[in-house]
Amino acid sequence: MSVYAFDDSGAPVNSPFYTTLVILHGCAFNKETFRKLLPLAAQYKLRIVLLNRRAYPGSKPLTEEELHQFDGPDEQGHEQYFGARAQELAEFLADFAVNQHLPTASADSGGGIALMGWSAGNAYTLSLLSHAQAINESTIKQLEPFLRTMVIFEAPGYIVGRPLVRDGVFILLDATCTEEDRFKMFGEYVSTYFEHPSVTSHNIEDLHFILDPKTQKFPRPSTTSTLTPDEYYELVWPKAAMKADVPAMAYPLEKFARWTEQAVFDDDLAQKFWPNLKVEVIWCEHSIATCVEAGWVYEDTKKECDSKGVTGRPMRVTMMPGANHFPHWDQPEKTIALFANAIA
Repeated sequence: MSVYAFDDSGAPVNSPFYTTLVILHGCAFNKETFRKLLPLAAQYKLRIVLLNRRAYPGSKPLTEEELHQFDGPDEQGHEQYFGARAQELAEFLADFAVNQHLPTASADSGGGIALMGWSAGNAYTLSLLSHAQAINESTIKQLEPFLRTMVIFEAPGYIVGRPLVRDGVFILLDATCTEEDRFKMFGEYVSTYFEHPSVTSHNIEDLHFILDPKTQKFPRPSTTSTLTPDEYYELVWPKAAMKADVPAMAYPLEKFARWTEQAVFDDDLAQKFWPNLKVEVIWCEHSIATCVEAGWVYEDTKKECDSKGVTGRPMRVTMMPGANHFPHWDQPEKTIALFANAIA
């Protein structure tokens, strides 16, 4: 039995050679956030599988021992925690590929599996690469013919070793607010359409890290402001987020910076584990500042590695125009077209 609750769009009819896109959601907002993509998958020769991560509805709860590793101060515990998540994710992908008879990956014709992390979910998808040495050799071998692409979608800054905020305390770490208030403010913040002074300058002074309706203009209403109460409570699970996401946001930033380097920019690991895997980074024009900055970091690090002769994994960075942190909810047709193009 899978440790994950998941939704599956199914194999596209009349398209025997298709690519399977597996998506892991972000902090608090569960797999239902991506449900609008499911009925659109077949026309792009995609099969979409949406996972709820551990601790989220329907998936296996995290044990007390796992929570202690994740939430504790011990660095070795953190490594063990994400190593174990890498193993169970790899097992799911390998078992699903074999049991569902997925087409294997082809360099020029699609097929195989593209694994996508959205927002905080990138901490878990990228663990597959940064903690590959913790994965059983038999699982790696089983997954080898299928895994073709890692999609880093709207990664927050802490994933690349940058602070989430520049002044004050990040709302989810603010103990002066109730848990319910924290997540309502968090949802409003992350789903706002920010009009940053510049999204191309690579200068953080050109990004709005603070939400200020009095001085800032917004192209359209935030995503959460358009949700019905039923939709909000179906999509948002604060208690799961407090267990499975928030503690990592307080880790030392150099830890995630090291994991990102291992996952994407390490020649030895790239050659040893899934050497044919490519990386697609996607960030959005009107997203929160920390995600725009993360997109810049991937671009800048790639240029730096190129200048030093470091190959790592083949990587492309794409900015999605006109989109905030939730294009899969607000603009599903445009979003799935972008995903299909990135994976192709």
